[in-house]
Amino acid sequence: MIRLPILWRRGWLIALACCLSIGCDERKTATTKTPTPTPVLVVKAVARHIPIYRSYPGTTQAISTVQVNARVEGYLEASLFTEGEHVQAGQPLYQIQPDQYEADLIQAQADVAIAQSNLAFAKQEYDRNEPLSQTGAISQQSWDRYAHSYADAQGQLAAAEANLLDAELNLSYTRVAAPIDGRIGADIVDVGNLVGPGTSSGEALAQIVQLHPMRVVFQPGADEYAAFANASSGASGIPVRIAIAQRNGSPLAFDGAIDLLNNTAQPGTSTFIARAQFPNPRGLVLPGQYTTVRVRLGTVQSAVLVPTDALYKDPRDHYVLVLKDGDTLQRQTVAIGDEVGGYTHIVSGLSAGETVAVAASPVVLRGSGKVKPREVDPDQLVAGKVDEAKPGGATNQPSGDGGS
Repeated sequence: MIRLPILWRRGWLIALACCLSIGCDERKTATTKTPTPTPVLVVKAVARHIPIYRSYPGTTQAISTVQVNARVEGYLEASLFTEGEHVQAGQPLYQIQPDQYEADLIQAQADVAIAQSNLAFAKQEYDRNEPLSQTGAISQQSWDRYAHSYADAQGQLAAAEANLLDAELNLSYTRVAAPIDGRIGADIVDVGNLVGPGTSSGEALAQIVQLHPMRVVFQPGADEYAAFANASSGASGIPVRIAIAQRNGSPLAFDGAIDLLNNTAQPGTSTFIARAQFPNPRGLVLPGQYTTVRVRLGTVQSAVLVPTDALYKDPRDHYVLVLKDGDTLQRQTVAIGDEVGGYTHIVSGLSAGETVAVAASPVVLRGSGKVKPREVDPDQLVAGKVDEAKPGGATNQPSGDGGS
């Protein structure tokens, strides 16, 4: 084995070290090149007046539900309507056999005629003998009989007239009419049965439900009562929107207003009953349906809003990425309120006019490195007229050959 001199060995090691050093410097220089700024869309937070909404589950309720009853006893001769149709107040619904009540009316009319005749005769006797009683030409006893007969005849006529009125009413009750406008249900008793008070079939014949207008009942928390009471003090009341889900298609939607805030809270749930009324002219909503009730309780003045796409969330907080110094994003924790038309209400943590990033990439979310912002109109962004996938590009425009 050939052993090199010590000086040669040292020179060789020094040369090797220099080579390694030069290579490291070259790699270091290559890795410290300035990164390209990341393109990102930004918008300014805006200040606008927004409505305050609250949503609750509710149940529809008819304003009036009336049971149609037979008020006199008799055989049910006819049903005069189509089951399930809309009926008008006063519309004939049933015919109860009237024969007996027609006979009772004729008898009552005859009794009135007799009573009128008796009264006329008693009055003649009274008028004829009144002067004689004053001169003493007849005894006091005789005069008392004439006066008594006259008063008795008056009473008999009054009683006969009352019986006539009762007979007329009973006969009218054999023609059963609708007491209210509404939709009538199925016949409870079939034609041919004996109906009326005290019969085995009973008095109930059908049921009518008023469908227009309709009510909805829901239960806000008792801790919201003050907000409802304050909102109801306005001249226009508290507007609501009622949405009713449909199996196939969009929910049915109706606008209405609250007509009742109950005066007690439910002990078990600490809620209170609220009720709203809404139009249902086509009768598409029935009592007992489940609904969503959206209540407008007022307006937030100059609320700070950002497009919902500019809002981020981690397990603990909501936050936005605020543009600083024109090319840097800084995380800023915020408290949020309701979402309104593609915007989110920022309750605290951000001021109107501050610029925030929209739908930034994961690299930008780390907050390290520079960005190349492109500011866009927030309304156009919410309306979908900005291409968020190309933050460095232009807004979406229809293609075409022409130009100016």
